[in-house]
Amino acid sequence: MPTSPSTLTGWTLVGTKTASNLTSLVYEKTAGPSDLLPGASATLGLSGSVKASLTIADYTNVSATPIESGASATSTGTSHVASALSGLASGTWVLSYWTDKSTTTSLWTLPGAVTSRSTVYGSGSGAISAALGDSGAAVSGSYPAQTASTNVSSGSAVQWSIALSPAP
Repeated sequence: MPTSPSTLTGWTLVGTKTASNLTSLVYEKTAGPSDLLPGASATLGLSGSVKASLTIADYTNVSATPIESGASATSTGTSHVASALSGLASGTWVLSYWTDKSTTTSLWTLPGAVTSRSTVYGSGSGAISAALGDSGAAVSGSYPAQTASTNVSSGSAVQWSIALSPAP
């Protein structure tokens, strides 16, 4: 478990959620010109040896302070629910992120209302896998909970729903 993540220059920690022996961290950053160059990188140091997955998502036409609303939850089993959000401004995009710790997860099935953007699968004992999707279009008002499933039961999982504010 990352107990002491180092600071990412220019990034802001939005939240941390722990489920048993799995910790998920969400960071945000407004990309600058140097972030868009080939070979640009971000490094997150951790206080010890860990198994990890990393997903970086880039969304345009969002506010410079993009997080409008967010929620996280934990689960076990094969069904993982990213929380519903409400009070969303017109033009909001909603990201759903699911991650689990299981030696044999090799398939994420996302709900039909979610556009899949990325999946990662670890290997070996206690592997970490993750899936990222979004609303596929701008929404307003409320966004329902979204349930993704894995092909095997996991002992620990974390889910996020994150609303990105539209650019003014």
